[in-house]
Amino acid sequence: MSAQSERTVGPFPRTRRRFLLVLAAATGSLIASGCSVRPAPINPSSPTSVPSPAPTTVSSGPTPYTRSIPTETPRPEAKATATPLPRTLSWWTTRSDSLWVDALKQSGAAFVAQQPRYTVEVSGGHADFGKLVESFAAEQGPDVVEPGDMIPFAARGLIRPLDQFLKSSTVGPADYLTQIWSNGLWNGVSHGIPALDHGAELGLIWNRSLVGGADSSHGLPSTWDDLYSFGTKYTRRATDGSIDVLGFDPLDGVGSDLDTVRVVTGQEWFDPKTHLVTFDNPAYETFIGKIVAYYQAIGTDHLATFRQGASLLTSAADSAMNLGKEVAILSGYWSVGELTRLAHDKSWQFEYGWVPAMPSTAKIQRVGGRVLSIPSVAKNPDGGWASIEYLAGESTNQLFFNHVGTCAMTNAFLESDYWKGQPGIEFFVQSISQSARLESRSNNTLAGFAQTKWFQTLTDVLNQNQAVPDALKAAQTALQIEAGRLNA
Repeated sequence: MSAQSERTVGPFPRTRRRFLLVLAAATGSLIASGCSVRPAPINPSSPTSVPSPAPTTVSSGPTPYTRSIPTETPRPEAKATATPLPRTLSWWTTRSDSLWVDALKQSGAAFVAQQPRYTVEVSGGHADFGKLVESFAAEQGPDVVEPGDMIPFAARGLIRPLDQFLKSSTVGPADYLTQIWSNGLWNGVSHGIPALDHGAELGLIWNRSLVGGADSSHGLPSTWDDLYSFGTKYTRRATDGSIDVLGFDPLDGVGSDLDTVRVVTGQEWFDPKTHLVTFDNPAYETFIGKIVAYYQAIGTDHLATFRQGASLLTSAADSAMNLGKEVAILSGYWSVGELTRLAHDKSWQFEYGWVPAMPSTAKIQRVGGRVLSIPSVAKNPDGGWASIEYLAGESTNQLFFNHVGTCAMTNAFLESDYWKGQPGIEFFVQSISQSARLESRSNNTLAGFAQTKWFQTLTDVLNQNQAVPDALKAAQTALQIEAGRLNA
């Protein structure tokens, strides 16, 4: 088969593997944006190098000393009692960008100022599940870990249950909405405390300035059909047909996350009581079918080329949203600060609204983000808990909100004035109380494997021209087998 004939087989290009890479980037970058993708089951003994942290130590100052005073009657000189050296606590986090790590270092310095018996080492970039498992197995893990996704660690006994600490703690479930606190539970027991970055994850963000004219006064689409029409209408092309501005990409932001599809459609794909998988269902088939039809209308060949110079999400200066080359995106509250900081034109006006539900128009919201946990092999769990209490407190919450643009939406934060006056943050905060359906994330051991199979389903359909029902059925079969293995 010639290169030309291979390229034009079926409705999607075969040799444009860039589109598959775009989907991979969308899925893989969810961790960095707060929407972590759970890893599939792994072999903890797999040969993986142990991560070498780049710590920053906050010192509590010089060690005081005792001076002996001579008397008239000679007597044995009293020996000085050495002041115990401060205990070093290590904090590991998945994020490694300078803004985030700097905020964590500032929090460490403030913690040490209150608790001088400790010093703190901050280390970012611990996002590799296998390497973290190896570090824990070698007892080289930290005292506090922000693992990105807690469930695989809790299910393997790699992090401690926290109930013993919560009995006499200043932090507890009363500080959070039930749906937020639930994200730190495994089998009903707390294993992680929502902190640093935890809040509303679903919003439709629109750059009104890219629309112009009378259309700029219109509100956001309220249905998925309207949203796809919106995306087609506002996709602008060059004379050669290539995309200059993309109206909407359903797989950008949190759009490629299976948990987003679960919440948007209202269709659960797994019953934890019966262990029955219902991945192959009409709601998911319809959802993927609409993506296929939209990409066909836009032209996947042109979309692949467009993505070469306009990346996904809102966390990079060269992302399509920050370049003014994408009109609308599905994303969470963290994008408000990223767009404020990184958008190329400070005069652009962004509008924030509800993600359409299917098929109903009910207002929906999901809450999620990062949690802080104590590894089972932590050398100083009591010190780790003391630092978690501090990091979950309002002073740290306000520091991260001001410095990074993320925060933990504790009850105190929701009731405060921190967020008022910022339209984007106002929408996301108010959406929590205004939603008709507020959801936690999916907390089951199958979720990581399911995300992988969801991604495979999308690529099989979009790149391999597989029929949607066939791709969903194959994914469901694999998931049901894995569910049986995990339940065995």
